[in-house]
Amino acid sequence: EVWILRRFRDNTLSKTWYGKAFISTYYAISPILVKCFGDTDLFKRFWKAIIDRMIIKLKNKGVDDAPI
Repeated sequence: EVWILRRFRDNTLSKTWYGKAFISTYYAISPILVKCFGDTDLFKRFWKAIIDRMIIKLKNKGVDDAPI
């Protein structure tokens, strides 16, 4: 799953200005969110559901999940 997300970041998001902005924002904000809410079950379930759906969509589009 991590490889799929990395490939999506590197091969798709990083190619556009709005993708680069999302990546920068994600890396700035996510550590704070995880520090504040990361131990809560609601937070974990919410984000796991979103990420799981995203991974399924990316796999269906042919994004490779094998290690580089």
